[in-house]
Amino acid sequence: MRLKFKATRDQIFKAFPAIANLADRSDDRRVTVNVEGTSSEGFDPSWLRNAVEEPLDEADIEKLPEEGQ
Repeated sequence: MRLKFKATRDQIFKAFPAIANLADRSDDRRVTVNVEGTSSEGFDPSWLRNAVEEPLDEADIEKLPEEGQ
């Protein structure tokens, strides 16, 4: 199953139980999540590391190579 959608912060919080349900029924009990965020000003590298990358690392999220790499 493939899903692609745009969502706000609040919608993401509401959607995660549904994504977890899909993981429960998927092979190896895993799903692949592709997330893209953009900022015309760019993201501060320190903020990106502290607010995004470290929490994902702490959750033991397996990072996959980006397509085309």
